[in-house]
Amino acid sequence: MYRGKANPVLVGGYLYGDCCSGRMWVVSASAPTPATDRLVHGPGGSPSLLISSFGQDEVGELYACDLGGSICRISAIAL
Repeated sequence: MYRGKANPVLVGGYLYGDCCSGRMWVVSASAPTPATDRLVHGPGGSPSLLISSFGQDEVGELYACDLGGSICRISAIAL
């Protein structure tokens, strides 16, 4: 769940991703069942990722780890 301050449009959202496609989605914690998610990173996006894990720093900002060894900070302008 995103708890940072740098990306207000992500606050309260759960981010998840697919290793093979590199796609990432966010779904609101208050979404009705069934939840509607929103694609926030897709194929052709930069950087191209093989997502292996997500991490969070001490101020709530989220990061995605790539199988190639890269760590990318997740940021959003608008959804």
